[in-house]
Amino acid sequence: MKLGLIFSLFVVLVSVISLHAQAQGGGNLCPKEMTLDGTCGGTKGGYGCALEFLAQYGASAMPQHCTCTDLHQQKRLCKCDIVCQYNKLYL
Repeated sequence: MKLGLIFSLFVVLVSVISLHAQAQGGGNLCPKEMTLDGTCGGTKGGYGCALEFLAQYGASAMPQHCTCTDLHQQKRLCKCDIVCQYNKLYL
C-alpha cells in the first residue's frame, strides 16, 4: 500500500518537474494565424480559434490570446499566440 502511494507521488512529481522545465525552455509565445472556412460565430470566436489551433498543433502548442475576425466569402481569420518551438515547426 505504501509502495503504491510512494510510486504515485513520484510519478506526479516527475510530471510537474518536466512540465515546469518545458515551460521554462519553450515558454516564449509567437503569433500565428490561420484562415479558415466559416464565420466566427458570435461568442464562440476566440474560443473556437483556440480549438482550431489545438486540433492543428496539439495541446503542447498551448494557444493563448486567441481572436477571430470575420472575412469575406464565409472565411474567418484566427490569430493565437502559441509556444514558439511549435510555431517554427509548422510554418
